[in-house]
Amino acid sequence: MRAFLIATAVFFMCFLHSFAQQKVEMTTSISNSNLQAISLGVGISHGTSYNTGFVSFGFLNEFGLGQRTSLILGGNIINTTYEIGPLNTNVAYGIQISILAEGRCYLSNKNSLLNKGWFIGLPLEIFSSNFMNATPLLAPSIGYRLSLLNRMLLETAAGMGLSLRDFKRFDAVPYLRLKACYAL
Repeated sequence: MRAFLIATAVFFMCFLHSFAQQKVEMTTSISNSNLQAISLGVGISHGTSYNTGFVSFGFLNEFGLGQRTSLILGGNIINTTYEIGPLNTNVAYGIQISILAEGRCYLSNKNSLLNKGWFIGLPLEIFSSNFMNATPLLAPSIGYRLSLLNRMLLETAAGMGLSLRDFKRFDAVPYLRLKACYAL
């Protein structure tokens, strides 16, 4: 499963990069200081140690704070699989929800949130399978955003995170995501 997700991420980044535009030509309903979008994403880990991969569907709102900085607020519904058992030999399925806040610094000189380019992010995401048990994840990352078609964005981010499992124990968690967004 991990090899499939990694191969898919690499394929999308290499293949779709050739079709990327320098800047998305958006209608006047989206400004340079605010981006609302729905997203579909895949990734390898998200705050729990025994995660094998996930697919998420969510909503995000990105606010421009300055020429190169922004704040993203959002939420996701996450479909995931877990390794369970004494030797992590069985796989289980689960649904989680998450809320997220991410500060970003774009490394290009452009002031539009819709340009392609590299960014550094600091996402804080809180996951929960039930409302009594939550897992926060803080994952400094570096990523790249592509502008596709008229309202489509594709971005990927990778880094190493720190998860506070059951609010008792810290775990180092690799962070790799590929996300497609449709701007509203």
